[in-house]
Amino acid sequence: MVTIKLVGNVIVCDDRGSVSILDPRSMQKIASVPFPTENCYLYSVYKHELSSSIYLAFDSKQVVVIDSNKYTNKGSLKLSNALLKFTEFQADPKNYVILACEKGNIDILQPSRSKVVSSFNIEEAIKDYQREENGNNEDFDNLEAQVGDIIEVVPTIDTERTNEYMVLAKEGLFFIKIKQIKKSETDVRFDFEFNHNEQYFKNETVKGAFEYDSGKIIALVNGSRNIRFISRIWEKEDTNLRIANLSNDSDYRSLQPFPNYSFTTFPYVLIKDSKSLNVINVRTMQSRVILKDSLYNWDVLRTSMADF
Repeated sequence: MVTIKLVGNVIVCDDRGSVSILDPRSMQKIASVPFPTENCYLYSVYKHELSSSIYLAFDSKQVVVIDSNKYTNKGSLKLSNALLKFTEFQADPKNYVILACEKGNIDILQPSRSKVVSSFNIEEAIKDYQREENGNNEDFDNLEAQVGDIIEVVPTIDTERTNEYMVLAKEGLFFIKIKQIKKSETDVRFDFEFNHNEQYFKNETVKGAFEYDSGKIIALVNGSRNIRFISRIWEKEDTNLRIANLSNDSDYRSLQPFPNYSFTTFPYVLIKDSKSLNVINVRTMQSRVILKDSLYNWDVLRTSMADF
């Protein structure tokens, strides 16, 4: 597994036991950061502007923090579960980051302190809800809640559903509200509210999703050669809107809207699978392959969309 990511004005990639920092103009190596342990993988990278830090998350449950100006080591974090993806906390993105982790776990990171300040486990929340629904019966003590690893936490755009995020997981797509409760400058807490009424793509791995219009979601489900859709108005999958993936691949990697996305004026979404890079116009539901046989996770791609 190769991870390459454009972070600010540098390229970060794993390179045989170390992380290389490259100048994108010359492709020359600026710095090198050793892996925290042998035989580990770089899962995710995140740059936090306010603390001038770059976070490198590994499958060894360790996060290495380096200075984003000098590229020197600033320390590390040891998590209870491996971190798969960083997402900025929408209500206060400068001070808090959401961490999508293994085994149904979501953490809140405060970069200024390099500390996890709150945690929530979706599988435990489902079990608690099931116990309550069944009157705390002892027969339900060994309940299994199928969520699996949290692949990504994605904010929704519906203004009526404030503080809400989509949780993309190994066993489906879920919704959660994360609220910041500030009692004082030093006492900030988070309230997690799991939506038990809406769960989609049960027992299927969701690798990407985006709310392209209010209540309408496009999703990448591994193993499916069709791009899938959800209608939150109907609270079910919209099977009338499936689009065949033109590369005929079902091993998806990522989905993201183009910069300056607008459903009315610029409705383009970028889809990455193991064979190609595709663009979908979610207003006309047209798709196009723009790069074939691509191996890496491209973060920025500028292309002319005038005739699409």
